[in-house]
Amino acid sequence: MFPNPYATSQKSDQRPEMVISGNLLEFHSSGSLDYVLKERRFNSVSWEGWAIQIGSALDTMHRAKKAHIDLKPSNIALDKDGNAIIIDMRGIGGITHGWQAPEIRDEISPFDLPFQARQSNDI
Repeated sequence: MFPNPYATSQKSDQRPEMVISGNLLEFHSSGSLDYVLKERRFNSVSWEGWAIQIGSALDTMHRAKKAHIDLKPSNIALDKDGNAIIIDMRGIGGITHGWQAPEIRDEISPFDLPFQARQSNDI
């Protein structure tokens, strides 16, 4: 038994190497779209730009047969230049039931649905 759960070696004459796993996420200093909308810190120019950026990102994802499934304002971050960035790509924080399309709300594992069903949830 290893005294350290991250130890990769059991040899006592060697210093065990540490193994760290996880996700390193980029920090987006302008917060989420949800925050900006609630605080009303936007204008029509930024709103139009965000719609184009989000639509373009979804188009790119869908062409690659990837679906977000939990697309909502709090899963869209804004970088320091005000660009919209889709985050939480695989529902790491869970899936928000209220933001799901009605036809998939009763699914136990929406990620296992065929691509077309998952894609329709993003639109």
